[in-house]
Amino acid sequence: PEPPPPATLTAARLAAVQGLYEITYNRRPMRAVVEEALAHKEQTESPGFGHAPDPSLLKRILFGVEERSVELEILLKSVTRRRVGGSATGPEPLLRAGLLCGLYELMAHEDIDAPIIINDYLAVLRAFYGASEVGFANGILDSVARALRPSVKAETPVS
Repeated sequence: PEPPPPATLTAARLAAVQGLYEITYNRRPMRAVVEEALAHKEQTESPGFGHAPDPSLLKRILFGVEERSVELEILLKSVTRRRVGGSATGPEPLLRAGLLCGLYELMAHEDIDAPIIINDYLAVLRAFYGASEVGFANGILDSVARALRPSVKAETPVS
């Protein structure tokens, strides 16, 4: 089968970040969030993301984050403490959801180039945050990508 268009993959990442936020902070059940995201697939609150999310990628991200939550939480705490001087508070909830989804993909989706994953999550986070938070996320995702994937050499530029 033909691969899904890139816009549907970015839309899946946006839906995954929003979905993880709903699951974590509004205590919504995973299946309900996935079903809702796919039922309202062409509606999104963020301008520029008016594409239907790729259902397969959306499910892989959300169920993968759930399955590897302990490992992801440990990794996120480790990299954010180094970045914010040991702060125990960690990133704001929606930013945290974006980082967890991005970290999961960098760990699990080795078939997708790290710069593609990073750039998509930066695009998603730009819909909600300014340059400071997006730069923070870029630094975290890039450092993890370089640690997990030796072929990733330089920091992905924030575009």
